Amino acid sequence: GKALSIQAHPDKTGAERLHDKDPTNYGDANHKPEMAIALTPFEAMCGFRRIEEIAILIKKHREFAACISETAKLAVFLAHDEDSGRSALKAMFS
Repeated sequence: GKALSIQAHPDKTGAERLHDKDPTNYGDANHKPEMAIALTPFEAMCGFRRIEEIAILIKKHREFAACISETAKLAVFLAHDEDSGRSALKAMFS
């Protein structure tokens, strides 16, 4: 059989840049927004865990903690309201 192509769908700006750089492999300068519709019951990740849960997981799992900067861990442990929790999440993903 034939191998499936990699499905990479950049945003509009990225699609234009890729098309300009390599039109043979990126033949369309438009982005490709997609929608998924479940035909059977399924579960999906939606949102984030509460910051208190993340703090517990950081303490419990060294491997998880190793993936997070010291600054972000400190922000998680010191988070005390919605704004500081939001800042802590941003620090984790920066």
